[in-house]
Parts: sequence; structure tokens; C-alpha cells
Amino acid sequence: MLGDTRFGLEVSSQMEQEIADWEARIREKEAEAESLTLEIRELSFALNQFQIDYHLKIGVLYAQLDRIKLQIEEYRHRHQTLRGRQGATTEDLAQVEEVVKTTFDRQRRKVGDFDQQTEQAQQNHARYAKLEKEKVELADEVKEDLKNLYRGLSIKYHPDKAKDEPERERFHVLMVKINQAYEDNDRPKLRELMDQAEREEAIKSEMSSEKLARLKQDYQKTIAILDQLKREIQQIRENKTYCLRTSVQEASEQGRDLLQELAENISREIEQDQTSLNELIEEYRLLINEMAY
Repeated sequence: MLGDTRFGLEVSSQMEQEIADWEARIREKEAEAESLTLEIRELSFALNQFQIDYHLKIGVLYAQLDRIKLQIEEYRHRHQTLRGRQGATTEDLAQVEEVVKTTFDRQRRKVGDFDQQTEQAQQNHARYAKLEKEKVELADEVKEDLKNLYRGLSIKYHPDKAKDEPERERFHVLMVKINQAYEDNDRPKLRELMDQAEREEAIKSEMSSEKLARLKQDYQKTIAILDQLKREIQQIRENKTYCLRTSVQEASEQGRDLLQELAENISREIEQDQTSLNELIEEYRLLINEMAY
């Protein structure tokens, strides 16, 4: 009887040690995953902000250049349509404009769409500037607490950790709330969500064997999440926006403003094309006047 008791205690002790070992492994991988999650979040924020700045500084210039080039093509089309005719009535000119409208409708809509994108970029720029200002004004300990809460919650409620589809959907809803709270610097909300997570953890009652089995599954899920996060980081670093931002930062360290240089080059091209457009407009005006007599 005593031997059976000792054997049972040894088995229990071995299982507790194994549970502790698996918990330590999970904590190690979760810490790595938490850091990557925060890196992705902050990098995505920075890239979005850079993309908006690029659109407002460079994109608008490209749009202006595209608009002028489109007008040049339209006036060349008008010239080709009228050249060789003996005369041109008001109806003829109206027909020419209709042909131009039909021929270049898609390009015109593309240029028009960009104006809407610019308006949206301006709104987003103001929003990101406000968020960035709020982050700067936060005390260091608040910033650190926000990061820690976000890291912990993002791993606890990662959808891939769900045991079934209903729980996956619940985790997805919670992650939306967590992301929004972090973006808004809402520490009370993140703390509330963390308290909720800790209460849920505390009320779990499992047999040692069940806990060990769950921990092994959790470890595999954490490894899968970690691999996914690493792929996301790699995809971000291969993104064209990331590469451009990196080039701009490297140039800045050398005392160069790469975006300003690009803006100046585009502005020169705009000036040259505008001169060509003005000449085409004047030539077309003279052509119409000649054909009117």
C-alpha cells in the first residue's frame, strides 16, 4: 500500500515537472511572438504614415503630371481629327469633343479617382498625426504598460489558439477591440481586457493529464503563430513601400532628402510638359480659327 502511494507521488511529481517544463517553453515562445506582434503593429503604423506622406508630397505631383500628359494626348487627338479638313462647324467641334471624351474616358476617370484618394490621404494624415502626437505625450511608463498589455493580449486571444470555430470567432472580435484600444492608447480598456483574460484562466479546472495534453497543443499552436508572424515580417520587409522608406531613411542619414529630390525632378517634368501643352492649345486655337474662314 505504501509502495503504491510512493509510486503515485512520484508519477504526480514527474507530471508536475513536465507541466512546468512545457509552461516554460510556451512562455519563451509567447514572449518571442509578443515582440514580433508589436513590431508588426508599429511597423505597419509607420508604413501607413509614410505612404500617406508620400502620397501627399509625391503622389499629387505624379497626378498633376498624369493630368497634363493626358491633356497633351487629348489635344494631339483633336489635331489629328481636324487636320486635313477644309472647314469645321460648331457641330464638327462638338463631335470632336465627344470622340475625345469617349476615347479618353477611362484615363479621365483614373485621374478623377486620384483626387478622391488625395482627400482620403489628407484625412488619414491628420488622424495619424493626432495619434502620433498623443503617443509622444504619453509618459514612458504608460507607453511601456500599453505595449506589455497589447503583447500579452494579442497572444492570449490569437485566433489560431482557439480550440473550435465559435471560440475562433470570439477571439477575432476580441482582437478587433484590442487593436482599436491599443491604437487609441486606451490603457483602461486594455487593462479591462487583460483582467478578463486572467479571470478566464483562473476558472479553468483541469486534471494534470488534461493540462499536459493541452499545453502540448498550445505549444504547437504558439509555434505556428510564431512562424506566421515571421512570414508577415518578411513580407513587410519585401514590400515596395518598406524598401522606399528604408531608402529615404538611409539618404536622410547622409544628409539628403530623397523625397524632395524626387519632387523637384517631377516638378521640372511638369513644367516642361505644361509648356508643351500650352503650345498645343495655342496651335489648336489657331487651327480652329483658320478653318472657320
